[in-house]
Amino acid sequence: MIVKKRTVPLKILCNEALLRSIPPRHPKRSIIEMDLKNRRSGFQGEQSIDYYLHLLPESQYHIFHDLRLTVDGRFYFQIDNLLNSLNFHLIVEVKNYSGTILYDHKTNQFFQIVKGIKKSIDNPLSQVKRHKRQLKDWKSKHNFTNVPIEYLVVFGNPATILETTSDTTQVFKRIVRPEQLLDKIEEFEGLYPNQVLDNVKINDLDRQLLRAHTPPSIDIFQTYGMTSAELIIGVRCPACGSYPMNRENRKWLCPACGNISMDAHKRTILDYLLIHGTITNQQCRENLLLPTRNVAYKMLKSLNLPYTGVGTRRTYHLPPQAQLSTYLNKNGLV
Repeated sequence: MIVKKRTVPLKILCNEALLRSIPPRHPKRSIIEMDLKNRRSGFQGEQSIDYYLHLLPESQYHIFHDLRLTVDGRFYFQIDNLLNSLNFHLIVEVKNYSGTILYDHKTNQFFQIVKGIKKSIDNPLSQVKRHKRQLKDWKSKHNFTNVPIEYLVVFGNPATILETTSDTTQVFKRIVRPEQLLDKIEEFEGLYPNQVLDNVKINDLDRQLLRAHTPPSIDIFQTYGMTSAELIIGVRCPACGSYPMNRENRKWLCPACGNISMDAHKRTILDYLLIHGTITNQQCRENLLLPTRNVAYKMLKSLNLPYTGVGTRRTYHLPPQAQLSTYLNKNGLV
Protein backbone atom coordinates (compact mmCIF):
# COMPACT_ATOMS: atom_id res chain seq x y z
CA MET A 1 0.00 0.00 0.00
CA ILE A 2 1.40 3.37 -1.03
CA VAL A 3 0.93 5.72 1.91
CA LYS A 4 3.00 8.59 0.50
CA LYS A 5 3.24 8.75 -3.28
CA ARG A 6 6.33 9.53 -5.31
CA THR A 7 5.99 12.87 -7.07
CA VAL A 8 8.26 14.95 -9.28
CA PRO A 9 10.62 16.75 -6.87
CA LEU A 10 9.91 20.43 -6.39
CA LYS A 11 13.55 21.25 -7.22
CA ILE A 12 13.09 19.81 -10.71
CA LEU A 13 9.93 21.83 -11.31
CA CYS A 14 11.62 25.00 -10.03
CA ASN A 15 14.66 24.48 -12.24
CA GLU A 16 12.47 23.91 -15.30
CA ALA A 17 10.49 27.08 -14.51
CA LEU A 18 13.68 29.08 -14.04
CA LEU A 19 15.09 27.94 -17.39
CA ARG A 20 11.89 29.03 -19.13
CA SER A 21 12.13 32.42 -17.43
CA ILE A 22 15.71 33.50 -18.17
CA PRO A 23 17.30 34.66 -21.46
CA PRO A 24 18.87 31.96 -23.67
CA ARG A 25 22.36 33.36 -23.05
CA HIS A 26 22.03 33.94 -19.33
CA PRO A 27 25.43 33.28 -17.64
CA LYS A 28 23.90 30.83 -15.14
CA ARG A 29 21.97 28.78 -17.72
CA SER A 30 24.58 26.03 -18.15
CA ILE A 31 24.85 25.58 -14.37
CA ILE A 32 21.07 25.34 -13.99
CA GLU A 33 20.82 22.92 -16.93
CA MET A 34 23.48 20.62 -15.44
CA ASP A 35 21.79 20.74 -12.06
CA LEU A 36 18.46 19.87 -13.69
CA LYS A 37 20.04 17.00 -15.64
CA ASN A 38 21.47 15.50 -12.44
CA ARG A 39 18.17 15.89 -10.56
CA ARG A 40 16.23 14.24 -13.39
CA SER A 41 18.72 11.39 -13.43
CA GLY A 42 18.29 10.91 -9.70
CA PHE A 43 14.51 10.91 -10.00
CA GLN A 44 14.69 8.42 -12.87
CA GLY A 45 16.78 6.17 -10.64
CA GLU A 46 14.18 6.36 -7.88
CA GLN A 47 11.47 5.37 -10.35
CA SER A 48 13.49 2.31 -11.38
CA ILE A 49 12.24 0.35 -8.36
CA ASP A 50 8.57 1.34 -8.57
CA TYR A 51 7.63 -1.67 -10.70
CA TYR A 52 9.09 -4.08 -8.15
CA LEU A 53 7.54 -2.32 -5.17
CA HIS A 54 4.21 -2.57 -6.97
CA LEU A 55 4.54 -6.38 -6.86
CA LEU A 56 4.68 -6.46 -3.06
CA PRO A 57 1.47 -7.49 -1.25
CA GLU A 58 -0.46 -4.27 -0.53
CA SER A 59 -1.73 -5.55 2.79
CA GLN A 60 1.77 -6.43 3.97
CA TYR A 61 3.79 -3.28 3.23
CA HIS A 62 3.08 0.38 3.88
CA ILE A 63 5.31 2.37 1.51
CA PHE A 64 6.52 5.97 1.83
CA HIS A 65 8.42 7.79 -0.91
CA ASP A 66 10.63 10.85 -0.31
CA LEU A 67 10.02 11.10 3.41
CA ARG A 68 11.72 14.09 5.07
CA LEU A 69 11.89 14.02 8.87
CA THR A 70 13.69 15.70 11.73
CA VAL A 71 14.54 14.51 15.22
CA ASP A 72 15.56 17.80 16.83
CA GLY A 73 13.74 20.34 14.68
CA ARG A 74 17.00 21.68 13.20
CA PHE A 75 18.52 19.01 10.97
CA TYR A 76 16.50 17.00 8.47
CA PHE A 77 17.07 13.68 6.77
CA GLN A 78 15.30 12.40 3.66
CA ILE A 79 14.61 8.75 2.93
CA ASP A 80 14.04 7.76 -0.69
CA ASN A 81 11.82 4.82 0.16
CA LEU A 82 10.60 3.45 3.50
CA LEU A 83 8.82 0.10 3.61
CA ASN A 84 6.99 -0.62 6.85
CA SER A 85 5.61 -4.03 7.72
CA LEU A 86 4.33 -5.56 10.94
CA ASN A 87 7.68 -7.34 11.35
CA PHE A 88 10.39 -4.87 10.26
CA HIS A 89 11.14 -1.60 8.48
CA LEU A 90 13.29 -1.32 5.36
CA ILE A 91 15.04 1.81 4.08
CA VAL A 92 15.81 1.68 0.36
CA GLU A 93 18.09 4.39 -1.03
CA VAL A 94 18.42 4.60 -4.81
CA LYS A 95 21.46 5.79 -6.77
CA ASN A 96 21.53 6.30 -10.52
CA TYR A 97 25.26 6.57 -11.24
CA SER A 98 26.63 5.84 -14.70
CA GLY A 99 29.92 4.21 -15.65
CA THR A 100 31.81 1.99 -13.20
CA ILE A 101 31.41 2.21 -9.41
CA LEU A 102 34.52 1.01 -7.60
CA TYR A 103 34.67 0.23 -3.89
CA ASP A 104 38.11 0.46 -2.27
CA HIS A 105 37.99 -1.78 0.82
CA LYS A 106 41.24 -0.32 2.24
CA THR A 107 39.98 3.25 2.41
CA ASN A 108 36.25 2.42 2.60
CA GLN A 109 35.71 4.80 -0.32
CA PHE A 110 33.55 4.67 -3.43
CA PHE A 111 34.73 5.98 -6.78
CA GLN A 112 32.93 6.63 -10.06
CA ILE A 113 34.82 6.05 -13.30
CA VAL A 114 33.34 7.53 -16.48
CA LYS A 115 35.32 7.61 -19.73
CA GLY A 116 38.53 6.95 -17.85
CA ILE A 117 38.01 9.79 -15.37
CA LYS A 118 37.93 8.67 -11.74
CA LYS A 119 36.36 10.72 -8.98
CA SER A 120 35.41 10.08 -5.37
CA ILE A 121 31.69 9.94 -4.51
CA ASP A 122 29.82 9.84 -1.23
CA ASN A 123 29.68 6.42 0.38
CA PRO A 124 26.05 5.34 -0.20
CA LEU A 125 26.24 2.74 2.57
CA SER A 126 27.39 5.34 5.09
CA GLN A 127 24.48 7.53 4.02
CA VAL A 128 21.82 4.85 4.38
CA LYS A 129 23.24 3.67 7.72
CA ARG A 130 23.09 7.27 8.93
CA HIS A 131 19.45 7.40 7.89
CA LYS A 132 18.85 4.19 9.81
CA ARG A 133 20.25 5.76 12.98
CA GLN A 134 18.21 8.91 12.45
CA LEU A 135 15.01 6.94 11.82
CA LYS A 136 15.71 4.88 14.95
CA ASP A 137 16.02 8.10 16.97
CA TRP A 138 12.81 9.46 15.45
CA LYS A 139 10.95 6.25 16.26
CA SER A 140 12.27 6.26 19.82
CA LYS A 141 10.99 9.80 20.26
CA HIS A 142 7.56 8.67 19.04
CA ASN A 143 7.47 5.40 21.04
CA PHE A 144 8.09 2.94 18.18
CA THR A 145 11.22 1.35 19.58
CA ASN A 146 10.75 -2.37 19.08
CA VAL A 147 10.68 -2.64 15.28
CA PRO A 148 13.98 -3.67 13.64
CA ILE A 149 15.24 -1.51 10.77
CA GLU A 150 17.06 -2.88 7.73
CA TYR A 151 18.56 -1.00 4.79
CA LEU A 152 19.59 -1.44 1.16
CA VAL A 153 21.17 0.64 -1.60
CA VAL A 154 19.80 0.11 -5.10
CA PHE A 155 21.82 1.11 -8.17
CA GLY A 156 19.07 1.93 -10.64
CA ASN A 157 21.12 2.34 -13.83
CA PRO A 158 21.25 -1.10 -15.54
CA ALA A 159 24.46 -0.13 -17.36
CA THR A 160 26.39 0.62 -14.17
CA ILE A 161 29.29 -1.77 -13.45
CA LEU A 162 30.03 -2.54 -9.79
CA GLU A 163 33.58 -3.49 -8.82
CA THR A 164 35.63 -3.90 -5.65
CA THR A 165 39.38 -3.86 -5.00
CA SER A 166 39.22 -7.06 -2.94
CA ASP A 167 37.89 -10.56 -3.47
CA THR A 168 35.25 -10.11 -0.78
CA THR A 169 31.69 -9.35 -1.85
CA GLN A 170 30.57 -8.42 1.66
CA VAL A 171 29.94 -4.79 0.74
CA PHE A 172 27.61 -5.78 -2.09
CA LYS A 173 25.30 -7.71 0.21
CA ARG A 174 23.66 -4.36 0.91
CA ILE A 175 23.91 -3.09 -2.68
CA VAL A 176 21.52 -4.57 -5.24
CA ARG A 177 20.05 -4.05 -8.67
CA PRO A 178 16.32 -3.22 -8.98
CA GLU A 179 15.52 -6.76 -10.16
CA GLN A 180 17.16 -8.18 -7.01
CA LEU A 181 15.10 -6.08 -4.63
CA LEU A 182 12.25 -8.54 -4.10
CA ASP A 183 14.70 -11.37 -3.37
CA LYS A 184 16.40 -9.26 -0.69
CA ILE A 185 13.07 -8.33 0.86
CA GLU A 186 12.22 -12.04 0.98
CA GLU A 187 15.49 -12.64 2.84
CA PHE A 188 14.53 -10.03 5.44
CA GLU A 189 11.13 -11.66 5.82
CA GLY A 190 12.96 -14.87 6.71
CA LEU A 191 15.13 -13.03 9.26
CA TYR A 192 12.14 -11.44 10.96
CA PRO A 193 9.31 -13.98 11.11
CA ASN A 194 7.77 -12.54 14.28
CA GLN A 195 5.17 -9.79 14.23
CA VAL A 196 6.03 -6.83 16.48
CA LEU A 197 3.30 -4.40 15.41
CA ASP A 198 -0.45 -4.86 15.03
CA ASN A 199 -2.65 -3.11 12.47
CA VAL A 200 -3.68 -0.39 14.91
CA LYS A 201 -0.06 0.45 15.74
CA ILE A 202 1.18 0.48 12.13
CA ASN A 203 -1.71 2.74 11.09
CA ASP A 204 -0.79 5.04 13.95
CA LEU A 205 2.80 5.03 12.68
CA ASP A 206 1.57 5.92 9.18
CA ARG A 207 -0.32 8.94 10.51
CA GLN A 208 2.61 10.16 12.58
CA LEU A 209 5.06 9.84 9.70
CA LEU A 210 2.77 11.75 7.36
CA ARG A 211 2.24 14.43 9.98
CA ALA A 212 5.99 14.70 10.63
CA HIS A 213 6.96 14.90 6.95
CA THR A 214 8.30 18.38 6.16
CA PRO A 215 8.70 19.29 2.48
CA PRO A 216 11.89 21.20 1.71
CA SER A 217 11.64 24.93 1.12
CA ILE A 218 13.52 26.26 -1.88
CA ASP A 219 14.95 29.73 -2.45
CA ILE A 220 15.86 29.46 -6.11
CA PHE A 221 17.46 32.92 -6.18
CA GLN A 222 19.73 32.13 -3.25
CA THR A 223 20.64 28.76 -4.78
CA TYR A 224 21.99 30.33 -7.96
CA GLY A 225 22.90 33.79 -6.72
CA MET A 226 20.29 35.53 -8.86
CA THR A 227 17.60 38.20 -8.49
CA SER A 228 14.11 38.52 -9.93
CA ALA A 229 15.35 41.40 -12.12
CA GLU A 230 17.15 38.82 -14.28
CA LEU A 231 13.88 37.13 -15.33
CA ILE A 232 12.05 37.86 -18.58
CA ILE A 233 8.63 39.46 -18.20
CA GLY A 234 5.65 38.72 -20.42
CA VAL A 235 3.80 35.56 -21.44
CA ARG A 236 5.96 32.88 -23.06
CA CYS A 237 4.73 31.35 -26.32
CA PRO A 238 4.05 27.62 -25.76
CA ALA A 239 4.81 26.91 -29.43
CA CYS A 240 8.16 28.64 -30.03
CA GLY A 241 9.22 29.82 -26.57
CA SER A 242 9.39 33.48 -27.56
CA TYR A 243 8.56 36.40 -25.25
CA PRO A 244 6.24 38.26 -24.99
CA MET A 245 2.90 37.24 -26.48
CA ASN A 246 0.35 39.99 -27.10
CA ARG A 247 -3.11 40.01 -25.51
CA GLU A 248 -5.77 40.58 -28.17
CA ASN A 249 -9.51 39.85 -27.94
CA ARG A 250 -9.07 37.56 -24.89
CA LYS A 251 -6.44 35.54 -26.73
CA TRP A 252 -2.66 35.42 -26.73
CA LEU A 253 -0.93 36.04 -30.07
CA CYS A 254 2.76 35.34 -30.63
CA PRO A 255 4.34 37.98 -32.90
CA ALA A 256 7.27 35.67 -33.60
CA CYS A 257 5.49 32.58 -34.93
CA GLY A 258 1.83 33.60 -35.15
CA ASN A 259 0.66 31.02 -32.60
CA ILE A 260 -2.67 31.79 -30.91
CA SER A 261 -3.44 30.48 -27.43
CA MET A 262 -6.34 30.88 -25.04
CA ASP A 263 -4.44 29.92 -21.91
CA ALA A 264 -0.71 30.58 -22.38
CA HIS A 265 -0.87 32.69 -19.20
CA LYS A 266 -1.30 29.55 -17.09
CA ARG A 267 2.27 28.38 -17.65
CA THR A 268 3.69 31.84 -17.01
CA ILE A 269 1.75 32.29 -13.75
CA LEU A 270 2.71 28.83 -12.49
CA ASP A 271 6.36 29.40 -13.39
CA TYR A 272 6.25 32.63 -11.41
CA LEU A 273 4.80 30.74 -8.45
CA LEU A 274 7.40 27.98 -8.68
CA ILE A 275 10.16 30.58 -8.60
CA HIS A 276 8.69 33.05 -6.09
CA GLY A 277 6.19 30.95 -4.11
CA THR A 278 3.43 33.58 -4.17
CA ILE A 279 1.90 36.11 -6.54
CA THR A 280 -0.37 39.14 -6.11
CA ASN A 281 -2.66 40.79 -8.63
CA GLN A 282 -0.16 43.60 -9.13
CA GLN A 283 2.73 41.17 -9.67
CA CYS A 284 0.58 39.25 -12.15
CA ARG A 285 -0.16 42.43 -14.11
CA GLU A 286 3.46 43.53 -14.13
CA ASN A 287 4.88 40.18 -15.16
CA LEU A 288 2.25 39.24 -17.74
CA LEU A 289 2.01 42.83 -19.08
CA LEU A 290 -1.74 42.91 -18.47
CA PRO A 291 -3.73 46.11 -18.96
CA THR A 292 -6.15 45.97 -16.00
CA ARG A 293 -6.56 44.58 -12.53
CA ASN A 294 -9.80 42.86 -13.55
CA VAL A 295 -8.12 40.81 -16.29
CA ALA A 296 -5.44 39.63 -13.87
CA TYR A 297 -8.09 38.78 -11.25
CA LYS A 298 -10.04 36.60 -13.69
CA MET A 299 -6.88 34.73 -14.74
CA LEU A 300 -5.77 34.10 -11.17
CA LYS A 301 -9.26 33.07 -10.08
CA SER A 302 -9.60 30.60 -12.96
CA LEU A 303 -6.51 28.72 -11.73
CA ASN A 304 -8.19 27.84 -8.39
CA LEU A 305 -5.04 28.61 -6.44
CA PRO A 306 -4.96 28.67 -2.64
CA TYR A 307 -4.84 32.23 -1.34
CA THR A 308 -4.70 34.38 1.78
CA GLY A 309 -6.06 37.86 2.36
CA VAL A 310 -8.93 39.70 0.71
CA GLY A 311 -9.33 42.42 -1.87
CA THR A 312 -6.15 44.22 -2.85
CA ARG A 313 -4.26 42.33 -0.15
CA ARG A 314 -5.04 38.91 -1.60
CA THR A 315 -1.95 36.76 -2.18
CA TYR A 316 -2.08 33.56 -4.23
CA HIS A 317 0.12 30.60 -3.29
CA LEU A 318 1.66 27.60 -5.02
CA PRO A 319 -0.45 24.49 -4.28
CA PRO A 320 0.94 22.26 -1.50
CA GLN A 321 3.73 19.97 -2.72
CA ALA A 322 1.68 16.83 -2.05
CA GLN A 323 -0.99 18.13 -4.47
CA LEU A 324 1.26 19.95 -6.94
CA SER A 325 1.78 17.15 -9.48
CA THR A 326 -1.95 16.44 -9.62
CA TYR A 327 -2.66 20.15 -10.01
CA LEU A 328 -0.18 20.56 -12.86
CA ASN A 329 -1.54 17.50 -14.67
CA LYS A 330 -5.11 18.74 -14.30
CA ASN A 331 -4.15 22.07 -15.84
CA GLY A 332 -2.13 20.49 -18.67
CA LEU A 333 1.15 21.92 -17.39
CA VAL A 334 3.28 18.76 -17.20
